[in-house]
Amino acid sequence: LAMVIRKHADIFPDDLPAGLPPERDHKIELEPGAQPTVRTQWRLTQPKLDELQRQLDYLLEKGFVYPNTSPFAAPILFTPKKDGGLQMCIDNHALNRIAIKSRYTIPRANELIDQLRGVKVFSKIDLRGGYHQIRMNEADCYKRAFRSRSTDSSPRALKYELEFLGHVISIVRVNIDPKKIAPIQDSKPPTTLRELQSFLGFVNYVLFLTNTVRLHSIPSAIISDRDTRFTSNFWTKTWQQYGTRLHLPIAYHPQSDGQTERTNQTMEQLIRTTCTDPVQWEDALPLVEFAYNNALSAMIN
Repeated sequence: LAMVIRKHADIFPDDLPAGLPPERDHKIELEPGAQPTVRTQWRLTQPKLDELQRQLDYLLEKGFVYPNTSPFAAPILFTPKKDGGLQMCIDNHALNRIAIKSRYTIPRANELIDQLRGVKVFSKIDLRGGYHQIRMNEADCYKRAFRSRSTDSSPRALKYELEFLGHVISIVRVNIDPKKIAPIQDSKPPTTLRELQSFLGFVNYVLFLTNTVRLHSIPSAIISDRDTRFTSNFWTKTWQQYGTRLHLPIAYHPQSDGQTERTNQTMEQLIRTTCTDPVQWEDALPLVEFAYNNALSAMIN
């Protein structure tokens, strides 16, 4: 393989070639009545501003972007690379909300892996700097305009990647979206009891999703041990959104169980008879419960 690469060294350049990919009929269709989306550029540190200017100069020189005045504008952000560099990203969430999304079947990752079974040598596309891109329709370039501190620019090509259920799917690979796992990778080991309790709570939540929701779907009903005074609106609305009924245990609403309600009334009568001081009811309750459970019943002798 090394001999082949050395023999054809001219097709492995150290830098990206200038110019655009072949023309494609890729269009960004918007929902009827959608208005242009404009978002203000976020504040960047001076090192990120310097990196932004360097990358913009590079993209302008290659012809991948061009200055324009567009009614659309998306902010720019940077994500760290493994090598310590910065990857420039354009936040197109606002545009995605009004764009008409294409619907088609996405290949299964395990099937793609099975196709490589038995293969000794296979090739991949170098995605460095977004080289593997699809040429956009000139009439739609302005819709993907992004904003820097000094100028507005529009890309002339579209990066051929798709985000689906937390994965970034391209023509050559399926990777987990780095944004989804960044908080876990950046988190530090717990050093206090409170941090450990918070971490264990997060782990239990993940186990609930992987072992329960993944295998049995969203539960139709949940019994919560929280009092209604401590049940947040977010918790209630979340389960309403998923169609899950949120029930409280019997201790918080005995009226839903007639037998339990009647037992509580009987215990209250007994404890009033044996203990006249309400302050001491808590201490007398175990004795009253023992007497009630061992009393002779006329119904069952």
